[in-house]
Amino acid sequence: PLGTPIILAKQPSTELPRDHVTPRQLFNPIDGSRRPPPNLARPAPPRDDRSDRPHASHVVPPHSTAAAAEPSIETAAAHERTKLIDDRMRFSDAAKAVLSDNQTSYLVVGVIGPQGAGKSFLLSRLHSSNPTAFPTQSFDTYIAGAHETGGVDLSVAPEQVILLDAQPVLSAGVLDKLIRNDVPLPDGAITHEEAMEIHSIQLALFMLTVCHVVLIVEDVVPDVSFWRFLRALDMLRPPVSDLPRGDRLFNADVLFVINKASPDLFASVGRDALHAALDGFLHGSHVGQARPRTRHDARHDAERPDATEEGAGRVPVALIPAEGSGAGYLGHPPFASCLFELRQKVLSTSRRPLFGSVPLSERMWHVHANKVWALLMKAASIRDYSAVLHELGLT
Repeated sequence: PLGTPIILAKQPSTELPRDHVTPRQLFNPIDGSRRPPPNLARPAPPRDDRSDRPHASHVVPPHSTAAAAEPSIETAAAHERTKLIDDRMRFSDAAKAVLSDNQTSYLVVGVIGPQGAGKSFLLSRLHSSNPTAFPTQSFDTYIAGAHETGGVDLSVAPEQVILLDAQPVLSAGVLDKLIRNDVPLPDGAITHEEAMEIHSIQLALFMLTVCHVVLIVEDVVPDVSFWRFLRALDMLRPPVSDLPRGDRLFNADVLFVINKASPDLFASVGRDALHAALDGFLHGSHVGQARPRTRHDARHDAERPDATEEGAGRVPVALIPAEGSGAGYLGHPPFASCLFELRQKVLSTSRRPLFGSVPLSERMWHVHANKVWALLMKAASIRDYSAVLHELGLT
């Protein structure tokens, strides 16, 4: 009898490339088994770390996305940039929303300087949680000769550091904006040039009064016109008998910051020449007086072999090289190291009361800052100074 017939027909190949996924792979035609499709998604990271898990109060319930965002609004807003003084030189109450009514231990850091010196960039780097807190000059803005910051911007860092970014002083961009927008001239100003000069003086005096420390940033040294402007601030101080501090208007410690400093300034000869120029030009003025030194300063000078007693009375200067200046030996410390040293020096400043001897809350600081700005806006000494400059043909 005949056995079971053998079929010699070649069955079609069922092998597919390993990286080829089709629905046929869900069924194995050889043994009839089924298997789930391969998981092509990237595996999720392990969830052992509890730091990235949402808090119970932040869990979003169904159909309630608006309510879930409420707990983080106040925290996020505190780190956002808000206006303290708008570009029309009007004091704003919007900053009250990010200031505390209970916090009395805080540090106020301001910055002034000419246009394009890197003020907003350096101040943003002092912000521990938002390195882009203040907008920097874009390429289009640079080409147009304009400026980014108008008035005074405020942002609060997590360490209870209030950062104030002011518009540039003696700025051609500010002058152009005043002319284009037809901004009303302040009292005593006849031309827009005088208005720009008055606004620069008012902003500088304001920052030197309401801040613990003010960074005077410049990228071109020596800038004689800017230094002359700083010297004039002393004689333009209006009487402040109606303020809690009495007859003192300047409260801030001053730190000169040379941004994008050339390598020769880091050498002993270049640094000594810079100090000699600053000390000689600003001798006798508030910004030229020796500041109270911190423990960080004393330790840094002790480590320097050329530190002398005479160096302790110099105008404090911090040198910051250009970011991304290259690799290898540069003749100066790297950018990150200089920026870290600047941040440590600023944050180590004493958080003393700014108005009177009793510590005030952040919102009470805002109230007194408003009084200072109102006083500067109607100061006769500033208007008279501008009128004299106009008569002499210097504006």
